Amino acid sequence: MQLSDQVTIAIVFGGITSYYLKLGTEYNVRVVGTVPTGFPEPSIPNISLAGSLIGDAFVIALIAYSLSYSLASFYASKEGYTVDPNQELVAYGMTNVASSFFQTYPLTASISRTALQVTMGSKTQLTGVVSSLVVLMVVLFAGPLFYDVPNCCLAAIILVALRNVFNQIAEIKRLWRYSIWDFASWAVTLVATVFLDVIYGLIIGITFSVLTVFIRAQLSNTLVLGRFDKTEVFKPVDSYADCVEVPKVKVIRYEGDLFYAGAERFAASVIRASGFDPRPIICCKKKLVCTINEAEAILKSVHSQQDLQLSSHPLHDIQLGDGTCSPEDLDEPVGGCHSRCCPCRTTKRTQANLKLEALKRKQTALCHLSTLLDKVPLNHLILDCSAWNFIDFVGVNALKMLIADFNEVGVNVYLASPSKSVQNYLLRGGLFELLDPSNVFISLFDAFAFVQNLKCQKLQDGCGGDEDHF
Repeated sequence: MQLSDQVTIAIVFGGITSYYLKLGTEYNVRVVGTVPTGFPEPSIPNISLAGSLIGDAFVIALIAYSLSYSLASFYASKEGYTVDPNQELVAYGMTNVASSFFQTYPLTASISRTALQVTMGSKTQLTGVVSSLVVLMVVLFAGPLFYDVPNCCLAAIILVALRNVFNQIAEIKRLWRYSIWDFASWAVTLVATVFLDVIYGLIIGITFSVLTVFIRAQLSNTLVLGRFDKTEVFKPVDSYADCVEVPKVKVIRYEGDLFYAGAERFAASVIRASGFDPRPIICCKKKLVCTINEAEAILKSVHSQQDLQLSSHPLHDIQLGDGTCSPEDLDEPVGGCHSRCCPCRTTKRTQANLKLEALKRKQTALCHLSTLLDKVPLNHLILDCSAWNFIDFVGVNALKMLIADFNEVGVNVYLASPSKSVQNYLLRGGLFELLDPSNVFISLFDAFAFVQNLKCQKLQDGCGGDEDHF
């Protein structure tokens, strides 16, 4: 028996039984009751209320469209056709604008009525025409006939129509195995819908789904890639024993999008995968460069035979004009001693000592700087951008800071396989003011081959000696 026949029997039999047994009056059974007949007169909506209702209207419109489109997409996927979201938006917009002149509720799809029509075999838009005609007849003429129909009969019809929806619970096990995040979104939406309402369930479900996107962005994988010998294939070295890394070259793939939710983790994960953190090295380098600059300033000052007034200069290197100075004078700053004693003069021997000390400090700092940079385990870093679908302004800035840090310690950074849209974002974000466009390659193997050719060229030129220094 078709569901349409079951619906007819339930309504007719339930209404007749309730009418003759007086279930509504004698036994307090809930019935449909009075069904208003006729149409309200059309009138222009009160525009003065728009300011106070605009916020609620926006939320209602968003929820109504989301519910309608999700229902249409769900059943379209089962029936093998597609739904145009723009067409749906225009349709609901036009119907709600037209119905507003008749003081109706906001129009949207109904889960129960949609499931009922699908179960009854509805396929085309003619279903809506027939349903509208039936509703029109009820509104105009047949309203009193439904007065004694018990509400439980209508509820039974809805439950039977929704049985296919309830069968989707069998998908929970497969959904759990597939993705814990998808299962969590489904479970949260279900619980919110059952215990609150469809509208609140939809809001909570959408909010939770958006939240999972941010959480997933924090959990994107960062892989170190190696190359199969004599091939152009790169795979994670942790998963393939035959993949080999090249000394002084690191190939890293970040499997996520670079936007504000995961930009900080991207930089941290790339640094961790590279095997060293350039930031402490940069800090030490700046201190050594500062020491070198101070030593050069001292040498320049001594060379020009100017008076040296360094706050860090020891007092025993300063001799007074008469060669004497009291202990009290030694406890005062140089300026104070100079004000009460005769003018200071720097002897040639003192100048020689200062020059020797400055040279020693400079040579020591240069030696430490060279040793510090020699300890950097990389010369080339290749970032595989093939998994990047999107990058925002925060992501571009994070990438720029990362490249600047590696360049500061002598590591050349290359980008491989970025999509055209990602390249446009990088261009607008000013990345190529820092990174040479020639360091961007269309494929990972092209970037790797460029680095290898660069190493071979330097070896042939004899600029670096051992290959490990490239």
